[in-house]
Amino acid sequence: MNVKTPSLLIDYIESEKGWRTKELLNFRSRTLAIKGVDQISMFKLGICLVYSHWEGFVKNSGSAFFTFLVKSGLKYTELQDHYRVCAFLEHFDGQYPHKNFKSNVVIVKNQINFQKSIKVDPQRFIDTKSNLNYETLEEILDKIGLNNSHFILKANFIDESLIKMRNAIAHGEYRDITQQDFLDVYDGTMVLIETFFNEILNFIAQNQFRITA
Repeated sequence: MNVKTPSLLIDYIESEKGWRTKELLNFRSRTLAIKGVDQISMFKLGICLVYSHWEGFVKNSGSAFFTFLVKSGLKYTELQDHYRVCAFLEHFDGQYPHKNFKSNVVIVKNQINFQKSIKVDPQRFIDTKSNLNYETLEEILDKIGLNNSHFILKANFIDESLIKMRNAIAHGEYRDITQQDFLDVYDGTMVLIETFFNEILNFIAQNQFRITA
């Protein structure tokens, strides 16, 4: 993953969105052209597909962002304060918060070195838990530093429409999916993808991850 500069990172995220959007638009077009019982099956497949692209886009874009931070060699002291959680995770081998008393003494005495470059495993750090509900999404937004104001308005859609319907289908439950059900979930999820795309690109372009002088 070549994301050593902000421009390369933006290119990567744009590419991620591009191929996913193309596939989803193509699937929608073909599905709506089908008639009869086969179309209902396609609606079910479509809900699983659009969810997978939403989760995949958030996962890959977020991981790419932290890959960029690591490759950039930026120190914690150059970055916004919330990234310092990564230093704690590194110091305690990912087991933070730690229950060991000595480990807590390290924290109290401020013995974590924030003068070194940020270091974190991007794939493990951006964990969608294979079930990207609003709570998990909000945690990822906080880790990156993105504003959740646009997404909190979609919390009910994410949990009650997208996740609930996708999980029911994925777990083999019977669902009588109508064309309107499919379109509502499809359109709503496409809005989520577009919103996340705009938020993270603006965040990167404006260097909001860095501490301003």
